[in-house]
Amino acid sequence: MQTPNKMIAQGTISERDYVASQFLHLRPRPALAVVGLVLVALFAVGLVVARSVAMWGVAAYLVGLFAVYIPWNAKRTYRQYKAIQEPVIIETSEEGLRFRRPNAQEVLPWSHVRKWRHSKHLVVLYPTANIFHLVPSHFFATQQLFGEFVAALKERIGDAT
Repeated sequence: MQTPNKMIAQGTISERDYVASQFLHLRPRPALAVVGLVLVALFAVGLVVARSVAMWGVAAYLVGLFAVYIPWNAKRTYRQYKAIQEPVIIETSEEGLRFRRPNAQEVLPWSHVRKWRHSKHLVVLYPTANIFHLVPSHFFATQQLFGEFVAALKERIGDAT
């Protein structure tokens, strides 16, 4: 990163980054997260109190979904998607984000980012509801530079969802 207006990040998205993006994609908004936590707590109490086979089946299904299926499917998709495995250079500018790969170049204008999410290690930018661009923190020399990138996104796009 050179200036607040122009930042450069580069690297290769890993399988681990892609799996993390799937869980970040599923993360609910803060208001819905509170409702979700209450529902999970009620379900856990019901699981213990009711001792229903159906409730244990639902619990097993959810564990299988989040612990096995989602990571497996993300890894499979990552292995099939060769372009995401190529090195990328990401550059911010007044117009938006420029993604440069060996076989492609794309500009994502700031106005085309519908929403974005971030965690300590990853930013996910959405031009549509289900298509996204990943920017892992390891693309930056330091975690502080990644934080500056997140701050620049807040300034250009608004708060993350």
